[in-house]
Parts: sequence; C-alpha cells; structure tokens
Amino acid sequence: MPDRRPPVPPPPDVEAYWQARSQRLAYGYSWRDVWGEEHAHAFTVAKAMTADVLGDIRDEVGRAIKEGTTFETFRRELEPRLQARGWWGEKRMTDPATGRERIVKLGSPRRLKTIYWANTRTARAAGLWARAQRTKKLLPYFVYGLGPSQKHREPHVRMAGVIAAIDDPVWNTWFPPSAWGCKCWLRQVTKAAAERLGVKDPPELPMREFTNDRTGETIRIPEGVDPGWHTNPGRARTTTLTREALTKLDRLARPQRSEHVAEVLGEIAGAKAQTALALREARKLRRAELMSEGVSKPDALRQVDEALPLPDDPFPVAELPERMKAVIGASDDLVFTTTASLAKRHGRRALEPEVVRRLPEFIATARVFTEPGDPSALIFAGPAEPTGDLHVVVIKASVSRTARLTTIYPADKSDLIARRLADGRWLELKK
Repeated sequence: MPDRRPPVPPPPDVEAYWQARSQRLAYGYSWRDVWGEEHAHAFTVAKAMTADVLGDIRDEVGRAIKEGTTFETFRRELEPRLQARGWWGEKRMTDPATGRERIVKLGSPRRLKTIYWANTRTARAAGLWARAQRTKKLLPYFVYGLGPSQKHREPHVRMAGVIAAIDDPVWNTWFPPSAWGCKCWLRQVTKAAAERLGVKDPPELPMREFTNDRTGETIRIPEGVDPGWHTNPGRARTTTLTREALTKLDRLARPQRSEHVAEVLGEIAGAKAQTALALREARKLRRAELMSEGVSKPDALRQVDEALPLPDDPFPVAELPERMKAVIGASDDLVFTTTASLAKRHGRRALEPEVVRRLPEFIATARVFTEPGDPSALIFAGPAEPTGDLHVVVIKASVSRTARLTTIYPADKSDLIARRLADGRWLELKK
C-alpha cells in the first residue's frame, strides 16, 4: 500500500549535512571502494560509475531528504530516469580494480529501497549528532533503543537500554544505523533522566576483524556492527575532511596546490566555524545562567570551561603566500586554527561561518600589515565575502613554526585600515 503520509521536512542539521556531503560525487565499483568515514563527505552508489547516473540518484536522494518524501515518491521519480540511462537490471561491467568483466546487478526496486534507506537514515544520524553537540549541556546522555523490526540482532538486543555520555567512545561505533536494515535509535536525555533510568554501561561484545580487500585496510569491529556502518557519520565528517585535505595537498606541487586550496580547505573551515559558534553561544548562555543563580563571574567562567571546554584541535583553513611565510618564520604555507580560536569573540559583531569558509580567498586578496616593532604577526584586512564587510585576520607563527590563525573578526568601523595607518599602528607590506 502506498505511503500517503504528508512530507516531513528535515531538521536544519540534517539538511546542512546533506548539502555539504552532496557536493562531491565519489565513484566506486564496489561498496568497499568508498570506505568508512569517506561516506561522511561524499555521495556514492556502488557501480554508478558515470556523472549522469550518480547525479540523478544524488538529486532524488536530496529531494527525499530535504522534502521528506516517501520511498514510493522517490522510486516513482527515479526509476524511469535510470531505465532511460540504461542503469537497470543486469549488465556486463568491468571491475576497474581487477580488469575482469562480469554480469552485475544495477538498478532494481530492491536496490532503490536500499539507497533510499541508507542515505536518509545516515543523514538523520549525522543531524542528530550535530544537534546533540549543541545541546549536550542540557541533554548530556544518549539512550540506545531497539527499532520496530520483528527480529533483532542479538548484540543489538544487548545494547538496548545502554545509557552513556554523548561524547563516550561507544558512540563512535554504535551510532545507529549500525548494520544493514538496522532500525535502532538514540534518544537524548537529561542527567536526571539518566540517573532515574539507571546508567547502563555498554556490554562486552566480541570483536572481529574485517579486511577490506579493495583498500587493504583491516578494522576491528564489535559483533553486530556491519562493515561500512562502523562509523559515526556526524563525528566522522570533519575528521575525515581534515585528514584527506592534508593528504591531498601534500601530493600536489605548489602551483597545483594553490589552485585547490580553496576547494579542499573551505569545507573544513565552514563546518568547524558552525561548531565553534554554536559552542560559543552555549557557553555564553551557561555563564549567564550561573551568574543569575548568584555564582561569581570567575567561578562561572571556570564552571563553563569545565562543562563546555573549547577544543584545541588544529585544522588547516588557508594557504599563506610564500613571502608572508618568510616574514613570520613559518616552516610551512598552510595556516592552521582551532575551534577554540574561532569560538572566541573578537569585536562586537558575530562571525559568519561563510566568511570562515572563504578564508583561502580572503588571505589571497586582502591587504597585509604588521605592527611596528613586532614582525611576528601578520594582519590581513579587507572586505570578506559574502557580506563584503571589512574583516581582520591575525596570523602568527607558533613555537614549532606553524602558521596559526589566532584572531578573526568583523571590524566595527569601515575606516579601520585608514585609521591604523594614520596613527602608525600598522605598516603595510607588499605581497
């Protein structure tokens, strides 16, 4: 019977995850070619090896996520398009890894259902993680629950009722869906609710090894978790982006590297900025709550730091021009910052995540200054997209000679550069 429920739009975190992930298409003959955490920032369907086929599937999955459409609608829209492109039924296809040709199964109603289920559930899981990171000071625990399936995997039954802190390592692996067809779920609860329910530690489950014969990687996962479903899509996203960005840039020669910096680093910076700003607002709210209860400002700040620490998690956000690298004595041309640096408030106006995402462009085009007698800091100032407002970025070299972005803020007044030059506080450098 067709599902006639009205479409339910997704929460903003779900749509944001999909919007970022869908920008990149990853082609793979086998589901093991695009592996593990890479799924968190690339859209892939096994054996969809052309841009038109993979693009069609991506577009319909996106519509299902954004508009909350049912599987029946998804199938009705996508099936004739895939049939028209010849991606349906059984076909002969050559495995690019082995060079062997064999008959493979492409599109089918069952395959479409798997694609729909896997992508919509994963997007909602990533959205849940993002929301939990913002709200964990009020709802600091996850409870693991069984889904409505008639039959349950025995390890999933043993996980049912587990209550652990949101940042507990157990959720790195056991973040539903944890296997093909898994309908288990997580629910956030308060500390009081967790105590009332009784905090239940994860069970000791047997571990098994799985070797991906396409990549050569061997992983250890608990019984009950299927390979390919052994990662947390929300947590994996920025971790994977950072690692892959560094790997990709290391492989490129300088001219090629400069061309790809904005593309490779921009997405990392934008995602981290979202996290940093949400964390800053949460810290601000918690400090106000504590002080309203009579807690002194120093004690409130200390408690906020303990409950909502600012992560010191270096990640690359831009490339430093070669001459500027020499000015501050940096050993490499990649500029790093941390969530802690982005979360600090500099100036009176809020920082736009999109400005952070476009930092590579800003560093390449902004004017550069130093302060008299202090050549250790580079001050980049100029209009920042997409707002066009004047922004200031300060970059220094650390003790290890790493270029670090220490300050970024929108200027309160548009004539800041002219005033700083006039009063002698800034000296302009030529790039």
